[in-house]
Amino acid sequence: MPYRSDLEARLARKVTRAVTEYELIEDGDRILIGLSGGKDSWALIQILDVLRVRAPIRFSLDTRLNPPAALRARAAGVVTMRS
Repeated sequence: MPYRSDLEARLARKVTRAVTEYELIEDGDRILIGLSGGKDSWALIQILDVLRVRAPIRFSLDTRLNPPAALRARAAGVVTMRS
């Protein structure tokens, strides 16, 4: 699965390096990510989802939007998982 852009590839390499160096994710982990609705939290979930597909280990992701972000997402017609 190729990366969609050079930026995505660079971010994925940096996140992979941090995950490996600090042993942040192990096989079978379930990761909960709190989303503020800002660009940085959306980038984090996107990169972790890309790595989830590509990683040699299996882990799952779940997200929660904080209440103001959930309200903005609903108002914009964005489908959210759970808030």
